[in-house]
Amino acid sequence: MTSFYEANQQSGIENCAMEKSIIDKSEDSFLFSTLKPCVFIGKNVSSDTFNWVNKDGVELTRYSGTGGPVYFNDGNIKCTLVINRKIVNRLKLCKNWIQTSLSDIGIPTTSNLGSNDISLYAKKICGVSTIENDKKTLFFFFFSLDIDFDVASRVMVLKKHSSDLRDRAAGINQIFEEKITAEQIKNSLKTRFNEYFNDSLQDSLIDDDLQKEMSENLEFFQDQDWIKYGRKFA
Repeated sequence: MTSFYEANQQSGIENCAMEKSIIDKSEDSFLFSTLKPCVFIGKNVSSDTFNWVNKDGVELTRYSGTGGPVYFNDGNIKCTLVINRKIVNRLKLCKNWIQTSLSDIGIPTTSNLGSNDISLYAKKICGVSTIENDKKTLFFFFFSLDIDFDVASRVMVLKKHSSDLRDRAAGINQIFEEKITAEQIKNSLKTRFNEYFNDSLQDSLIDDDLQKEMSENLEFFQDQDWIKYGRKFA
C-alpha cells in the first residue's frame, strides 16, 4: 500500500521539507502538491549559472536534488513518488503513467525516447526525473497549468538556454481549449497508479511524527547558507 499525501498552496521551502520527510520514511509514498510562486534550483547549481532577481513575491528554493532552475507559477503542480525497491526502465514507466493519465482527461501528449520532457503540441508542460537512492526509487515530476511569462522573465534570467521561454514551454491551460484543474490531474494519476506500479494508494494524513520531521527539515531549507550556496545534508 502506497501512502498518498496531498498539500495545497505550499511554498517551495515547505514542499522541500515535506518531500525529504517522506523520502526518509520506510514506506512507499506519493506526494501531490500545488505550489505558491517559486523557483527551484538543485543543490549543485552555482550562483554564476544564472542571474537571480527576487521580485514579484517569487520565492527562491534550493532543493536536495540536482537540476533546475524551474519556475513554478501559482497553483502549478509538483509530485514526488517514493518506491522502496528498484524498478526497471523507471523513466519510461513513469512517463507512460503520466501520459496515459493525461490522455484519460483528453490531453494528447508526446515525448521522445529517453527525454525527460512531456510536451503538448511541441511545448513542454511536464518534466520528469528519477533516481535510485539507498535501494529506493525516487520519481520527481511537475505539471505547468499556467506560466506567467512576464513574471518568469523578470525573476529568472538564465545565462544558459537564453531562448525565450515561450518558444519551448507553456502551461496546459494556455494551449488547451478546455480548462484543466489540478484536481483532474490528481484523480487521473491515482486511478492509473495500480496499473503501472502494481499497488494501491491510501489517502493519508500528516501524523505527529511526520509533522515533527517536517518542522526540522524546514529549518534546514530556510537556512540562507543552503539557499545561497548549497551544502550536503549532515
